[in-house]
Amino acid sequence: MRVLQICSKIPYPAKDGGCLAMLNLSEMLYNNGVDVKILAIETPKHPAPIEGYPEVFNQRFKPESVFVDTKTRLTKAIFNLFLSNHSYHLVRFKNKDFAQKLIQVLISYKPDIVLLDSLFTCGYIEEIKSNSIAKIVYRAHNVEYAIWQEIAIKTKSSIKSKYLTIQSERLKKEELLLISKCDGILAITSKDKDFFKAHFADKKLMNLPFTIDIDSYHTNYELHEKALFFIGAMDWYPNLEGVKWFIDNVWSQVLLKHTTAKFYIAGKSMPDELKKLEERNIINLGEVADAKKFMEKFPIMVAPIFSGGGLKIKIVEAMAMGKIVVCNTEAATGIPVTDKKNVLLANSSAAFIDVINYCFENLKEQNQIGKNARILIEEYFSCEKKGKELELFLKSI
Repeated sequence: MRVLQICSKIPYPAKDGGCLAMLNLSEMLYNNGVDVKILAIETPKHPAPIEGYPEVFNQRFKPESVFVDTKTRLTKAIFNLFLSNHSYHLVRFKNKDFAQKLIQVLISYKPDIVLLDSLFTCGYIEEIKSNSIAKIVYRAHNVEYAIWQEIAIKTKSSIKSKYLTIQSERLKKEELLLISKCDGILAITSKDKDFFKAHFADKKLMNLPFTIDIDSYHTNYELHEKALFFIGAMDWYPNLEGVKWFIDNVWSQVLLKHTTAKFYIAGKSMPDELKKLEERNIINLGEVADAKKFMEKFPIMVAPIFSGGGLKIKIVEAMAMGKIVVCNTEAATGIPVTDKKNVLLANSSAAFIDVINYCFENLKEQNQIGKNARILIEEYFSCEKKGKELELFLKSI
């Protein structure tokens, strides 16, 4: 079986959750004997590596890419608003050069399956149907329009809120239409699977969570520093929203009781307002070269995520490393967690404060939470088990 995986950004190096999910899928297919080729949209945020890809990556996935300027530009956004009915979120990824490259690859590679990895690649469905007999499978990272609906509601500026509402309505219409043209759907959480099942009852559907090689995640239960960490791309609104809320509503109160505690933040596109907070015991490292090495250093992850849908991949990774994860229920979507067994749930600022204070005072005892977290990830997110299911699903379409 030959699979052409079309990615909305360069998946290597895997600097964020989306890249990790894409690369994870490539490797899962390859490890189950599937011939995989990656064709990616190279964006300003995710350029191709200057030093090139590792030889093993080239051999496995024969990657090709085309640069597309996907930057949000005010003039284009205004023109789109008044002179188009299409979603500006999607049109930024539509490009003639990429379409031409896609056609060339379809003709030369002759895939059995074209796997559209994220909604932002779905604008090329007509080119696929016109130049290939391959089945089209959509891999949903989340329900995109729902994210922008939430952001529009929470936006304080009435003008911006109205604009985002219009765009989310356009996105919803196009998202549902594009998915209807696909032959199968891969959903990253059971919640998303239920959504797609309700809207596309005739489609082949599989719940395929982010999976990991558990052996590549190392544990250390001897960390006793009063330290929390958060890692995530700050150009994704739910991450920025969550961190700012945590600093304003939780961290200042924690410091009253634990004056030497530290809060470490890492992630790309860090805004200036989060860069100069050392006086509040906040250490901002910006984008880090190795996310795993960053997470290995600290005992407790905080993940206050109030919107965004989908699976929070960094939480899965932290749990695989045996970290104590303090998060709200929304952040744990897609992970079958049990409060006080394998995570600590907190759904208010007061609850976050209480849980963190208790962890700092009973850190050694709370390490059992981290140990149970790793067991959970090993049971439900094994790449070996899910990889075989994925291969059978694709063959069934």
